[in-house]
Amino acid sequence: MKRAKLLAAFTAVAAGLLCGSTAHAKGHRAGTGELMFGLGSLSSQEVSIDGFSSLDAGDGTTFDVRFQFYFTENLGIQVEGMHESETTTLKTPGFFPFSADTDTNFFLVNALLNLVEAPISPYVAAGGGNYHHSNNGVGIDESGGVFDAAAGIGGQASGRMVWAFEVRYLYYEFSNFQDAWNRYQFSGHLGFRF
Repeated sequence: MKRAKLLAAFTAVAAGLLCGSTAHAKGHRAGTGELMFGLGSLSSQEVSIDGFSSLDAGDGTTFDVRFQFYFTENLGIQVEGMHESETTTLKTPGFFPFSADTDTNFFLVNALLNLVEAPISPYVAAGGGNYHHSNNGVGIDESGGVFDAAAGIGGQASGRMVWAFEVRYLYYEFSNFQDAWNRYQFSGHLGFRF
């Protein structure tokens, strides 16, 4: 419940910034950088380990720090570090499920494309990076590559404050698992342009 209240408060602040965004004819992104901080939720998924046992990753809470640099008004690069916390449950038929708190850290580098030259702009981003998954008792400690793609809307409020809302798809695999992870993140970000 605490996570839902925190995300709701963050969303309300960002919505206020959206309504208060300046209405210039052009954005002013070319040659600038942005430092943004985000909160979000990563969707749950159950994957098969070996066709018999499965691992259920519950809904996770995410926190990320993102740096974006724009080469032009529309084209840029994102470098991001994201941390996710969740409760993971190991399920084996005939045995009681075993749950433990787990953490996954992601490092992502994406190409960023803003679709219009305006203070409020839809955008898409895609790229890759790596992840490290660790836990407190399930017995799975993994690292590897990750692909991600995102779509969202972002803008600049008066002054240097910037904001964004996005949905992101993450694809990654654990070694020796039968299934891969296909997860979705919903997040909101606040930061500043320099």
